[in-house]
Amino acid sequence: MAALAARIREGHGRLDLLVNNVWGGYEEYDRRLFDLPPDEQPLWRWDKMMATGPRAHFVTTRAVLPLMREGALKLIVEIGAGDNGRFLDDVQYDVAKACCDRLAFALARRLRKESFTALALHPGFTRTERVVAIAPPEVLLAQLDAVDKHNTLAELSSISVPTLVVGGKMDMMVPYFAQEEIAAAIPGAELATFETGHGLMVEE
Repeated sequence: MAALAARIREGHGRLDLLVNNVWGGYEEYDRRLFDLPPDEQPLWRWDKMMATGPRAHFVTTRAVLPLMREGALKLIVEIGAGDNGRFLDDVQYDVAKACCDRLAFALARRLRKESFTALALHPGFTRTERVVAIAPPEVLLAQLDAVDKHNTLAELSSISVPTLVVGGKMDMMVPYFAQEEIAAAIPGAELATFETGHGLMVEE
């Protein structure tokens, strides 16, 4: 990291924006390990998640802070994952992701007198090499195309049975305004919302 910082200084003299996005928690990923109780989890998963997650983020930030002090923007972004403070199903994964968010909070508090801004960002499902390896690009593109073109809102008025529309207030795939539209389009429908994301049945 020292060599990288020196290269940035030589080429640009400053750094305005740092985005910490590295994450190695999915290397050698096996869902069966994810589902194990804490006392049966292999410790190498903890080490890998911490080393290629929050530790890498901190090491990078530490190396480039002197360059950022000379920058104009002074913005540090921690890319993470979460569900509004809910447990992420696996102890090691949950703690590692929480560490990245907490790092943003701690940096913001510690550096605010120097006019820095630090924040955590959860972009959700993202096209990465590993995602592409699991789902080929043509499959992902077909899904995105289907989501973009599928619209049966005009047909909902034909529903004649009692209907309860259920949704999560933090749902990013079917946001709250869309849930309201769906309920309004169905004669006599009621809308019930929960403090969840898209995985309502799992989260509640």
